[in-house]
Amino acid sequence: MSSFSYQQLTAACQAGGASTLTVSTELAPAGGPHAAISPAHRAGRGPSAVAQETRLIDGKPTATVVVDDNQRQVQRVEAAVLQGIRDQHPVLGRVPHIEVSYEGGRLVYTDLELPQRIFDGHFLTGSIDGKPAIAHPRYREAREATPENARALLALSPGSLAFGAIDAARGTGQSRFRGVLSGEIIGVLVDGAPTDSRVAADSGVCCSRIIRTQVLSFAAVRQLRFDCGPAGDEAGRALLAAYALAGLARANAELSIRANCDLVETGPTTLKLDARDGEFVELPALSIDEADELLERALVQAYREADITWRGQVLAVTGNAAAYAAAQNGGAPQDKPVAHAPGRFRLPHFIESRLSAAR
Repeated sequence: MSSFSYQQLTAACQAGGASTLTVSTELAPAGGPHAAISPAHRAGRGPSAVAQETRLIDGKPTATVVVDDNQRQVQRVEAAVLQGIRDQHPVLGRVPHIEVSYEGGRLVYTDLELPQRIFDGHFLTGSIDGKPAIAHPRYREAREATPENARALLALSPGSLAFGAIDAARGTGQSRFRGVLSGEIIGVLVDGAPTDSRVAADSGVCCSRIIRTQVLSFAAVRQLRFDCGPAGDEAGRALLAAYALAGLARANAELSIRANCDLVETGPTTLKLDARDGEFVELPALSIDEADELLERALVQAYREADITWRGQVLAVTGNAAAYAAAQNGGAPQDKPVAHAPGRFRLPHFIESRLSAAR
């Protein structure tokens, strides 16, 4: 049985096409069914609080624990794309992005690492060629993008479209892009397992079943237009969806969750394409090579139909040293950048939070 084809991809990007493509994988502890795993911590409730929820499993309300939440799953896809860019992969190496540098270029962060992506404060307060970044034509045009015309954003920071971004710095007229990819890993707690939401995460939990589910929303993709006519809009949507799938295939190839949470697949990953009216088409998972082929074809078509060209463009921003120092200081303003001694350098808050989430 063939996997998800380019024809199915383009059809899903047309009006009335598939609403979603769902990716499902059954997992298990690498140590065996008796092994406990470390679940995700519930944000803001201390290191001992794990995220427990009642879910409908096989038609019955069931106690489950969140092993990897949506934010972490999306971050893993972003990290996989960024690695491909840094490795100068023949296809992913062509993905455009924006980056901000500090300390003369010693520290560099991209829109695939910062929490608000292209609208992050580290870009908004930075400069390009000695002038405010927000005044630069390419950045300003991308910042003014809307779902009705997201062309500039697709050309500069497709990750902001695929994974979601909100220009929260603007009080009114904010640009909002919901993202088209979501996912999670949940574990079904064994009978008799504690259901207290403050179970000690360090002791781990035992699960009778672990399920990874990821969804690419074509319904969300179809809300985007790129100011290039119906055929061009469809080509731009196909490019964005193929980009997300290329990152997802890479992220799923590496089952690295966190310490004391080593997992293995217990069966093949499957795709379920919504065929509308309650019908679905089941397909085998996309390999990395197959996902790259989709992205390559989408790149060619986007150029033909919409004159959209990805060639690894990078918009380089020089970071604001004062804002950076304030971020390291927990948000407190600084009159002068703080000099950090070797070995005592503190990562900015947005990197620290992501590292903590991965632990």
